[in-house]
Amino acid sequence: MRVRILLIRHGSREDSKNTDGKNTPLTPEGQKETRRLGELLVRLSLKPEAYLTSQYRHSQEMGGLLAGQFDGGTPAPVISLSALTPHSSTHSFN
Repeated sequence: MRVRILLIRHGSREDSKNTDGKNTPLTPEGQKETRRLGELLVRLSLKPEAYLTSQYRHSQEMGGLLAGQFDGGTPAPVISLSALTPHSSTHSFN
């Protein structure tokens, strides 16, 4: 069995100068970037089995947008992991 792992950084997000960044959404441009990426994944027939994201809002939002790009069947789950969250004190995939 061949496994592919795609590492993708989130799209453009709202400025978080005055916050810790955890609750910042994608900008309209970030949503557009995400949709374009989803279109590319569809064209390349790279339908993920799951989207693993950090616990930050913009990362979860991106996972949801990508999952919604694929027609038919049940969308792949978007799973938020503390281990993928920057500065997380938890370093396991629990």
